[in-house]
Amino acid sequence: MLNEVPEEYHISKQDTGVDIVARDRATGKLTAVKAKYYRSKINKKNIDSFLAEVGKDYYSDGIIVTSTADKRLDEISHHG
Repeated sequence: MLNEVPEEYHISKQDTGVDIVARDRATGKLTAVKAKYYRSKINKKNIDSFLAEVGKDYYSDGIIVTSTADKRLDEISHHG
């Protein structure tokens, strides 16, 4: 979780859209992760702060993991 990232990485603990920071054991590179449940489709405005944060020097990558309550997607997974 973001609030557990060691101070040595100099990453802000403010809510910038990053929920989890993962560190590659082999390289030490950091990946920002946004994990979010949305009631409907995701819009760019929902992830703008995350995208701005991922562009900072201390992150090498970013991953967005989402789920939705969109009924159309439920129907596809239950009937597909």
